[in-house]
Amino acid sequence: LLAPRPGELFTLSLPVTRNRLVLVRALTALGQLFVLVLVPSFLITLISPAVQKSYSVGDGFAQGLSLFLGSAVFLAMAIFFSSLVDDLWKPLLFSIGTAVVLYYWEMGARFSGLFQAMSGRLYFESGHIAWLPLAAASTATAAFLGGAILNASRRDY
Repeated sequence: LLAPRPGELFTLSLPVTRNRLVLVRALTALGQLFVLVLVPSFLITLISPAVQKSYSVGDGFAQGLSLFLGSAVFLAMAIFFSSLVDDLWKPLLFSIGTAVVLYYWEMGARFSGLFQAMSGRLYFESGHIAWLPLAAASTATAAFLGGAILNASRRDY
């Protein structure tokens, strides 16, 4: 997100603060992620009658929302780490590596955590959205985005 680009100096010459620039870019990325996880959920709702199954719009929205809130933390982590280093691949690989390690740790510990909530398993088993892991992920998302904004405001271009 903050990696050097050819138009970076032009962008910084615009009458916009760095904080606002990073915030708008991060919110745009989160908006794209939101659409990316909700559209398939609603498409499954539309297509399910073709295979004689039912999948309600509420179930699709609940699963899409759970997936968005859980995966947003990894996007925000990549945004934060891209504000620390001037490389495209290191933040991406670190975020993916963290997700893989967290997944295997959660599966090895055999408890219901973030990935169980993201998949919708906890919702479909209990009928309730697992708010605790999703709230923790949302808090971490806000912290990572706040850290990225602070890093960008202090960064010397």
